[in-house]
This record gives sequence, structure tokens and C-alpha cells, in this order.
Amino acid sequence: MIDYDKKRLEIAGLKVDTYTNAQLLEVLAKRLAAKERTFLVTVYSEFLRYSLLHEDILELLNGANISVPDGIAIPWAEQYLRKRLRFQNYYLKILESVVYMASSLARIVLIPKSYRTVFPEKIVGADLVWDLAKLCEQQKLSLFLLGGFGDTPKIVSEKLKEKFPNLDVWFSNRHPHEQVIVDEIRNSRAAVVLVAYGPLKQERWIAQHKDAAGALLYIGVGGTFDYI
Repeated sequence: MIDYDKKRLEIAGLKVDTYTNAQLLEVLAKRLAAKERTFLVTVYSEFLRYSLLHEDILELLNGANISVPDGIAIPWAEQYLRKRLRFQNYYLKILESVVYMASSLARIVLIPKSYRTVFPEKIVGADLVWDLAKLCEQQKLSLFLLGGFGDTPKIVSEKLKEKFPNLDVWFSNRHPHEQVIVDEIRNSRAAVVLVAYGPLKQERWIAQHKDAAGALLYIGVGGTFDYI
């Protein structure tokens, strides 16, 4: 196993890593080179909400090897929940928390960098796809695009090939319940699989099939294929 430095925080029980984008790519490159299987999740506000409501979702997300924040909501929640309230009276505590919520939300708009203390960068899935495509081309690894509607994954593969002509990229828009997907990924010998089945459905699919499909790195990318 690779020994790499990281500071993992818990936000209401949800574990999130504090990498910069460059640090994340370095860690992923090392894990790929060492053939370590990796499940990466990019968490945002809805993930935090569902993990608070459903223990199985919290367990699913915390089961990922790497978890990074996508959006400002996670850094904001970390700071908000870390604040110690001064008042002892129950109703004054509620008032203080509401005032702090309003002021902290205003600070997001006025001074967004104030939330880049613990989490230095947000890591956006739409940007990460391009970085991973570049990494795969450099390391001569295959990339598999799974999910999306109609010709979407095919179009995405073509756009990636335009920028990285030596990239070996595969794609499939099969329904997540089709068992043949696992065989397709395994036969492609893909090292990296980007799964676009929508939030939580894609993470469940990864958790269930990552060992059988045989790839090294799995990431749920939500609507990123449509965005590209």
C-alpha cells in the first residue's frame, strides 16, 4: 500500500480529504502505477444531506478510498459545524447559530477565499476528467466512459481523443443493471472508469462492481459527460 500524506476531516460523520488538485493527481498517478484499486468520490451538498439522513449512504461514501469536495458547500459546512457557540441558553444558541449562518453565507459571496483554509481548492469533476485523460495518455492506460444517454459517451470519447490523440478510450451507455458491462470493462483492460449514472446510483454501482470489473480507478462523474 502507498503511504501518502493527507488530512482527512469528518463533517457530520462524512469523511473528506483536503488535497489540492495537483496533490490529488499525484496520489492517483502513484496508486495507478502501483496497481492499487481506488474508489474516488467527489462530494457536494446533496451527498452531505443524504449521508445525514441515511446511514447506508454515509457508509457507502466513507467506504471510498479518496473523497474530495466539489463545490463551496462542503468547505462552508466544515467551518459552520466547527464553530463553538458561546451561549448556554437553548434559545440564544439557536439565535446565535442562525446569525452565524447568515453572516457566513454572506461571506461566501463577498470573500469566497475565506473558505479555502482547510480545503485549499474545490475539485470539479468536469475538470478532473480532462486531467485523468491526460494522465492515462501519459501512462499508456485505457479509459472507459460508462453511462450517459444516446451518443453522449461516444461524443465525449471523440472530444477527449481530439485533445489527447494517443488516448485509448472505450465507452458504453448500457443500463447499470446489465451484467455485460462488467465483462466489457474487464475485456477492455481499462485502468480508469468514469461512471455517469447520476449521484449515488453511480457510487452504488462502483461499490458493487469495482472488484469484478478489474479496473484500478473508479469515479462517479454525474452530469459531466453532458457538460463536456
